[in-house]
Amino acid sequence: MREIYTVRKLSKCLFNAVLFSQLLSLALAQPQASTTAEDKTVIFKARSELVTVPVIVTDKSGTHIHNLKKEDFELREDGKLQQLATFEEVQKTNILTRHLVPSDQFSNVLDPDAKPVNLSILVLDFLNTPFEDQVTAKNELTKYLAGLGNNPQPTSVLLLTRNGLKVLHDFATDPTKLSSALQKAPHEKELVEKANEEAVPAKTPPEIAGAIERQRKMEQQMESVERRNAVMMTLQAMREVAESCAGLPGRKAVLWATAGFPFSMNELSMSMNIAGPKLDSFADVSAFYEKTWKALNQAQVALYPVDVRGLTNPMIADTSINNPRGEFYGHAQWMNTETIGTFQTFAQATGGRAFYNTNDLKAAFQKATDDNSAYYMLSYYLETDSKKKTGWHKLTVHIRRNDALARARSGFFVTSGKSDTGNEAALQTALRSPLNYAAIPITGHWQQIVSAKEQGKKTAIFMLTMPANFVEIDESDNDHMQLEFAAVALTETGAVAGKSFKTIDGHPKGESLNRIRSQAVDYRGDLVVPPGEYTVRFVVQDQLNGRMGSLSTHLKVEP
Repeated sequence: MREIYTVRKLSKCLFNAVLFSQLLSLALAQPQASTTAEDKTVIFKARSELVTVPVIVTDKSGTHIHNLKKEDFELREDGKLQQLATFEEVQKTNILTRHLVPSDQFSNVLDPDAKPVNLSILVLDFLNTPFEDQVTAKNELTKYLAGLGNNPQPTSVLLLTRNGLKVLHDFATDPTKLSSALQKAPHEKELVEKANEEAVPAKTPPEIAGAIERQRKMEQQMESVERRNAVMMTLQAMREVAESCAGLPGRKAVLWATAGFPFSMNELSMSMNIAGPKLDSFADVSAFYEKTWKALNQAQVALYPVDVRGLTNPMIADTSINNPRGEFYGHAQWMNTETIGTFQTFAQATGGRAFYNTNDLKAAFQKATDDNSAYYMLSYYLETDSKKKTGWHKLTVHIRRNDALARARSGFFVTSGKSDTGNEAALQTALRSPLNYAAIPITGHWQQIVSAKEQGKKTAIFMLTMPANFVEIDESDNDHMQLEFAAVALTETGAVAGKSFKTIDGHPKGESLNRIRSQAVDYRGDLVVPPGEYTVRFVVQDQLNGRMGSLSTHLKVEP
């Protein structure tokens, strides 16, 4: 059971906080509306869904082409020509303006001026990379960082391991600091241990050969389980990265240094299978998979997979395999083809580029960051008051010039209308994530620490402030809004010392509704913990659309 904490009544000087208590009263007084959704369609009621499409335009040599006009572009969804709602050329800056708050406050707002910045996010993927290739990846990334020059784009460095994502360094423009953080990344074995691929000698006694085959089948089953876990962890990492930059404007480049993604994909339907000895069903996690794609699209994340294996020859067996099985080479060739194909599909689906079969990884990283420096932003409205099929919808962009090449994401997912599906799991992930989610801006501070009713504990009272119009109001459902607030205090070892969850579900009207849309809103809550020092993780989640804001801060409670 989750603990439910009452929002305390606020003083009259906190006008917006009083507003929130009014909303809470509305939520408690009115029954929650029940909605149903068809399994195969989403119904958009009296509202428009804006689809934004960043487009890279270059000549045949790869040089960006500037000063194009709206009339030069042709955008189609599933083959149907769309009328552009907005159009602009974006040339990014390398200057990232940090949001400065007083020392007694904390915030997840990165760039308050909301200007498109040429951000690069480096993900060093040790989860799906063999030990020997991890060394190559670190060395090549170090060379790349050393060559960034005097005015590099803001870059962050993340590490993906079997324990999830880890922040090696937040956004910075100092190559020395980034390289130093990168060198601290510990090597480890990749998650998937491949089953034995040694052939059974011809003269092996039948009972021994049978035992070997039974052992091999057990190893293959374990490999399938590990590969499925790798799929889920890889998708989760992608979603966390997307959520962390969802509140920042413009297109973001994610350079994914890896030896391969652990699944294959159908480019037409964007359905997924696990790439291994056996293509297992992926239906049980398909909803999470689609939500990951939706998060990447909404955050305008472009993936640039970089194959850290360099030049590869799948026909050469690993040195650990002295006598490969007869089907080894065919399977190795298939796996290599699937790996490269998945690189290409991920890049095309997000508007990025895939780099493989090259030993010049430094150049690949540089090309990816240069590619993200300028683009055109197109948008159009999805059809409203009509049924929209769920699944993958294909996008194509054409430039009405012979000397121009256009590259944009190849489509987007429309997911099930059940907006709350997976929200609880997403909130729990946000509470554990080392990244701050940015879709909902939050600024907060500790108000006071007082004695708690529970002996030996203290109550730490906090205030969180969100900007005007931060929450979705569903006009088709009687102005329905639903928010979830969560706070967890963690000890140095990661143990939970205290937690607070609160749901606000209601239908604000009149002046209350106008204030939500026009003025900042405060939320007051508390955590009950023993004396000590803690890392506190806050999450605010809009239950109607899944958007989240999160941040971490320090709390010291004296005896």
